[in-house]
Amino acid sequence: MDIDAETDTLDLHFRHVAPDVRGELESMLRIYHLSPQELFYKWESYSIRMGCDLNYTNARNLKKDIQDQLDRETREKVHMRHPPSAKTPRTVKMLDVNADFMGDLIPTTPKNRTTIGGPTPKRRVENTPLGKTPQHLQSSPAGAAFPQTPTPHTGATPFSQRTTPGAVVEVLNPHISEQGPIAAGTKWEDRVKLAAYTEIKKFSYRPMFQKLLEASEVFDDKIEEFAQLIQEHHNITEFGNPAVVDQEEVVVVGRITSDDLDGKLNHQSILLESSRRMGGGARIPLKLDKVSSYSVFPGQIVAIKGTNAGGEYFAVREFLELPRLPAAASTPAELQANAAKLESDGPLSLFVTTGPYTTDDNLYFEALEEIIERAEESRPDVLLMIGPFVDIEHPLISTGDFDLEDPEEEPTLEGLFREKVSKQLKRLQHTLIILIPSPRDAISKHVSFPQEAFSRKGLDLPKNVKLLPSPATITLNEVIFTLTAPDIIFHMGRFEVNKNPSNTNGPHRVVSHLISQRSVYPLFPPPASGTIPKQSQPCPLDVPFVRLADLPNVAPDVLIVPSMMVSFVKVVDGVVAINPGALSKGKGAGTWVRMWITPARVGTEEGQIPHRIHERVRAEVVRI
Repeated sequence: MDIDAETDTLDLHFRHVAPDVRGELESMLRIYHLSPQELFYKWESYSIRMGCDLNYTNARNLKKDIQDQLDRETREKVHMRHPPSAKTPRTVKMLDVNADFMGDLIPTTPKNRTTIGGPTPKRRVENTPLGKTPQHLQSSPAGAAFPQTPTPHTGATPFSQRTTPGAVVEVLNPHISEQGPIAAGTKWEDRVKLAAYTEIKKFSYRPMFQKLLEASEVFDDKIEEFAQLIQEHHNITEFGNPAVVDQEEVVVVGRITSDDLDGKLNHQSILLESSRRMGGGARIPLKLDKVSSYSVFPGQIVAIKGTNAGGEYFAVREFLELPRLPAAASTPAELQANAAKLESDGPLSLFVTTGPYTTDDNLYFEALEEIIERAEESRPDVLLMIGPFVDIEHPLISTGDFDLEDPEEEPTLEGLFREKVSKQLKRLQHTLIILIPSPRDAISKHVSFPQEAFSRKGLDLPKNVKLLPSPATITLNEVIFTLTAPDIIFHMGRFEVNKNPSNTNGPHRVVSHLISQRSVYPLFPPPASGTIPKQSQPCPLDVPFVRLADLPNVAPDVLIVPSMMVSFVKVVDGVVAINPGALSKGKGAGTWVRMWITPARVGTEEGQIPHRIHERVRAEVVRI
């Protein structure tokens, strides 16, 4: 790629950077032979890990981090080529071991536990076993969105010293004006009608109690359902069996799989698995050299046209478009009734946040307190909050190294939630608050996904707080929201294989897949928890109940998909897709999203009127 082309591509990934920063980025492209996308992934992971913004100093630190990774790899390769001889005797010299020497070898154990506000200075929290680096951090293949090994960073800005709180990072529909706070004392019940599309009781299943037959039936049923939809959409008279030798071109429907045990794809290991009825559940390799553009991932349902001339593979000529979900719509009377609720105080206002809600170096919950203060000032109608709230991956929580401030409070994880989360939520008496759990929530007794809602018992939550499962589809007035916790954007980005995709933006392409696959987590198998960075929320999938992650019979107006990747608010296939970003990132501050949805204007139309929320919402990504 020539320099001009590299610069153009660099602009797609790094927006509005200073000239000195651009110079450093271009230097890294040349020195380390990286593509702009690979460099962007490395910066994304580095910034999330260190909690820093892109400036000249941090660009230089990133270059040093990349160089350190390469040096480590080189040393490891040399060590593997020239291992120490086992036959050479070694003389062991007795050492006068001091505390500093042993401090580098053995984690110290504090005499007293840490007060909840912050860590004890004497204790050094170890995130990994001594002398070992997690396997998923030892190498960074092309396109990986996480680094090799964490390194110290002197440019990370502590939360309390952040320089641009409240700065707007991105705006959707800037022509729609911001709105002030609603009148004091106005209750959310007067302006918002909440209803659930999700059958909440179905989430109370017994987790991790799978039967192989049930799991296979789930995948079979999904293939059969899509086959029927595709048959009606494309007027197909009959489907073929991809595993049967046939010189004639046929259309087949199946699920993308891999011959790799961990499910990863490459261009030579893409298989199609048919249902038992249409192909006996057989798997056959796909030959895609004649297809000019595609994007596939494990678990994806596809309809393809091609031939199986020799029985060794199925030669694909074309991927057929999957039928889309219908757009959400309501009757004129329903839209007018919802608009009447908003006449006095203006558009429906919402805050959207994702955990963690405190930084890694303390349990002050500064980010949560800050967002509650902003909510007290702005008085939004709805506050949508996705976990983790009590993050099991937090260094102090994972070790149990904390105390509570209230001596009368029970020193448990629920007690921590009551003292730090419930206490803050009680400050918002006139806002509807919705809590969605994360697989990393230590207070959740449901360990798999789809995940049951929190149990209200023992959490001391006010009545205006509603507890919903993950994923959840709800309506706020007429607006349909779908929310989920696992980081499907990062997970699918690691497993996807593509060639000249029509949508070159990776996260937006994933959102498009979610809509076409009619599921918030169509990826199977999900990545193992030990193969993804801590910042990416895991997905311990319970296969027999995976259909609980399906979208309803219409496309949502707003799809909220939290991810460790860069936050965004975009319109994808008519759906407002939102990644609010984490409220706390490592030891630094993160982002959140605020929205204003204007009422629908109803004329003389009759029948169902599409909502077109993407045309009447103002959404902003904001730094906390």
